[in-house]
Amino acid sequence: MTRALLAIVLMIGSVSPPTHTSAQTLPRRVQPLVNTGHEWATGVATPASRRFVVYSEEHAIRIFNLQTKKSITVPVTVATAMGGSLSISSSGSRLIFPVEDDATHSTYIWAMDLDPATGAPRSEPHRVSVVPAIMATVSSDGSSIALVAIDNNVHNWAAGNRLMVMPSEGGNERVLDSANSIRTPRFTPDGRTIYYARKRALARIPTNGGAHDSIAAAARVIGVSPDGKYVAFVPEGLAIQRIARVIDTNGKIVSSFSFDNNNERMDAWLPGKTPGLIGFRSIQPSPLEVVSLSDGGKSAFQMTETYASAPQFSPAHDRLGIVAKINDVDQLVIYDMKSKQRRTISSPVQPERESWQWSPDGKKIAFLAVNPENQHYEIYVADVGTGRSTRLADTGTLVPTAATLYRWRDNGAAIDFITGTSVDGKSSAQVQRVTLAGAQSVVRSLPSAPQGNGTDGGYRLVSDNLVIIGTDKSLIAVPLPAGEPRTLAAHPAFWMTTIPRSLLSPDGRWIAFGSVGIKDGVKKPQWAIASVDGTEFRLLGAPMGCDAFPFEWLRDSRALIALGAPSCENFHWETNIVPIDGGPSRSVSVPINSGYTLTPDSQSLLVAAQGQAAGSIVTYDVSLDRR
Repeated sequence: MTRALLAIVLMIGSVSPPTHTSAQTLPRRVQPLVNTGHEWATGVATPASRRFVVYSEEHAIRIFNLQTKKSITVPVTVATAMGGSLSISSSGSRLIFPVEDDATHSTYIWAMDLDPATGAPRSEPHRVSVVPAIMATVSSDGSSIALVAIDNNVHNWAAGNRLMVMPSEGGNERVLDSANSIRTPRFTPDGRTIYYARKRALARIPTNGGAHDSIAAAARVIGVSPDGKYVAFVPEGLAIQRIARVIDTNGKIVSSFSFDNNNERMDAWLPGKTPGLIGFRSIQPSPLEVVSLSDGGKSAFQMTETYASAPQFSPAHDRLGIVAKINDVDQLVIYDMKSKQRRTISSPVQPERESWQWSPDGKKIAFLAVNPENQHYEIYVADVGTGRSTRLADTGTLVPTAATLYRWRDNGAAIDFITGTSVDGKSSAQVQRVTLAGAQSVVRSLPSAPQGNGTDGGYRLVSDNLVIIGTDKSLIAVPLPAGEPRTLAAHPAFWMTTIPRSLLSPDGRWIAFGSVGIKDGVKKPQWAIASVDGTEFRLLGAPMGCDAFPFEWLRDSRALIALGAPSCENFHWETNIVPIDGGPSRSVSVPINSGYTLTPDSQSLLVAAQGQAAGSIVTYDVSLDRR
């Protein structure tokens, strides 16, 4: 497991019932409590007394006494469970957690008794479940465990198959529900009901058995409030800026708030009268540095930014834009290369880090943000001069591929975007256009094709008059606004669907993509280009062991920056300079980072290089709207 410094957090969001129609960055007041050191936390829990906090790191459970400021370490390796790996009774006397069996490689639920006053262990960690399970919770009185059995005996942290209850001391397990996807069970304080994620729904079921019902769409349940009146959960979605919700038992939303899906996870409702959630946060600085393409030498960049990500230079190369964390919120920051002035575009929404684009004249920026009501990405435009942001359109989706499904028109007066895509390729996709005044129109329908995730094919807007479609058999060109599709290359075509850099070369002649070559007689990923007129196809560099995709063209159109994974077993990305004339590719050593881009002189990369993570246990102080 990659080690990182994580901070344990107590979290809750803003509170007014949502009446807005756009995503909002809702305020959260933060109070640091405990520095956690360089530890990877897989779970966190605290009793109603809040006298101590329990968290699990890579090879131990740590019990931190908030009164004495001393920590107790229990050597046990806790498995990672979606939604948190620890659950504690209200008194603090019973702690449960998943542990993988070394012999069978299956994971079971274990328990340990603690002193409610100090958190000191009163028993050795011991196994209590008979069936394999990872996600589990203990009842408030500590007498029962709700767990999700994994019937296929596979280490699967995402979902199980049967919802069961059992005595926390061990004993017979009783089935309450079964489905192909059950996650994150949570008891109500009285122990009579269990809330859980069933398939894609927030479900609840009586503990003594009966029928379940569903009251919302949910990916996972965070917890039930101590008074039993509210449920916190995370809806479906894959955005960096995710939305969590709090609803009452009738399904009415009383709170929606955003959190950083890369750095934060909420594990349970915070016990006690003050509303809040408990979880953890990682804090990792990413200062800017310059890496030479010729020799890999590193130097500091002239702009200082502690938490930088997704840097991009403006089309005229006179400004640098980044997404930075400002007062605990992601915001766009613009740096003028000549005047050396730095300014923040204070937006009411948080931009997705890799999803933003400069306008052709460099005066505006388009970006995606999450709407908490419908869980869709929406297109926003920020005016660099005034700092004002305007919502333009709803993309109709929350899939990460939305980052590559929109593009500025060359005149900067409108944005084209693709809607209606699907993974199975059975839905009807179309190109739509929205002007800066908000007028929206349909440009044309598109042929059916699967829109993948990660390094896959799908749809891409590459110019004012061209959409390309990558499939496992060919690269297809679809003219705009009308015309018959045509094949540019009869070879597999794919790219990284979350990185919105242009696939079209600066001279307008070539389209870069990932394709397939032959290595040791076996088909392997390899970089490729095809001419826009469809007359020429070239494989570039050498086949990679696991993956390959283009990242950014050099400005002379004679080479491109591309990423490749040499092995699936020891998976990692390597950055390469790949010439288009058939010459060998050259590897460039780039530090672990939060994004990078080519410098204006094309001689170096500007890298948001990740430093050593740091964090602390913190609380977020908010209130609930109970009208």
